[in-house]
Amino acid sequence: MYLKVFLIGLGRAGCRITHQFFEAGLHNVEGVLVDTDLADLGHLKYRYRIPAGEALIDGEGTQRDLSLGMEVIQADRYGIIEKMTRVKGDADCIFLISALGGGTGGAAGILLEEMKKNFIEPLYYVGVLPCEEDLSVVTINAARALKETIRHCDAFFPIDMDHLKQSTRIKGNYRGINRLIYTYFERVFRIGEFSGRGDIGENAVDFSDFAKTLKGLSVVGLKGQDLLLNPEIDKPEAVIDLTKAASKMTTLQVELGDVQSALVTVLGDRDHIDFLGSIPARLWVEKNIGGREVRGGDMPLSRRGNVEVLLIFSGVKRSEEMAGLYKKVELLGKAQQMDETITEVIDRIGGMRRTLNELEREMDETYQKLKGKVEKKE
Repeated sequence: MYLKVFLIGLGRAGCRITHQFFEAGLHNVEGVLVDTDLADLGHLKYRYRIPAGEALIDGEGTQRDLSLGMEVIQADRYGIIEKMTRVKGDADCIFLISALGGGTGGAAGILLEEMKKNFIEPLYYVGVLPCEEDLSVVTINAARALKETIRHCDAFFPIDMDHLKQSTRIKGNYRGINRLIYTYFERVFRIGEFSGRGDIGENAVDFSDFAKTLKGLSVVGLKGQDLLLNPEIDKPEAVIDLTKAASKMTTLQVELGDVQSALVTVLGDRDHIDFLGSIPARLWVEKNIGGREVRGGDMPLSRRGNVEVLLIFSGVKRSEEMAGLYKKVELLGKAQQMDETITEVIDRIGGMRRTLNELEREMDETYQKLKGKVEKKE
């Protein structure tokens, strides 16, 4: 038993992150890569690659032009869905990954809307947010794309690279950041996995727990430790410490009081999870989040001595990072209205100038006529 995931990468960043799962050969993950840049797509060795926008931009990519990306995905959406359908088998859920501020990745909302119409599985979106080092156009793209994108998915996982990077610069380290994103979601995709009775924990967790937990804004937290390095350690206390650390090492920084539901999974060597399994972690989460909906379980793994706590927080009411992006959406809307107002005023001034010019010509003509009549009388 395992969680069956259909995974889609959209745009350069989305394809590169997604390709890691295909490259790893995970038996429970299949999917496609979709991009408008044929050169980038060609570098990723995977059989299910879908080029988009060949008719409109000849495979040259969108160069961060969100309007162009939206036009391309809008035009090609039926063909993309048709090719996805040929590849997609039975799946428990669908994940789409893209950079929210990209020219192609920012058009994810159009593809999500079409997928909602064609597929019955829960649809989750993983969106990489702009970082402090990004150009302003990337932030503007993300602000424009945000509401339309999250409107068409069952849960939205924002990826805050500034929070994940810790002290490392992002530019020049995209590979490391992408690998970290892969690590978080590789653990998520293992929920419910077991190959025999010996792999079933005291408190088993499966896809139904996962699906019931997810709604709206969601984040993933992860922290692990090799307990063999300290054989005398109190195991329940160690699990609680790992849970506290995982609640801070998340894909997006949130306040626990704003979390409405959570899924707690303890992964590790059966000898080190002991009969309590995830119970200490679940009790700590129940005590600290704002909501009361906490599910959890444990997953014994073959990795000797290693224990990890995986947290999924969902129904998050508020995030400072997302609030800032929403504010930019609002400011962008006001700026657009102001631009439209200024354009309207300029048009009116232009119209008034044309009217005045016409009036001036008429007055000049009238003056010349009157002047001619006066001269005749004289």
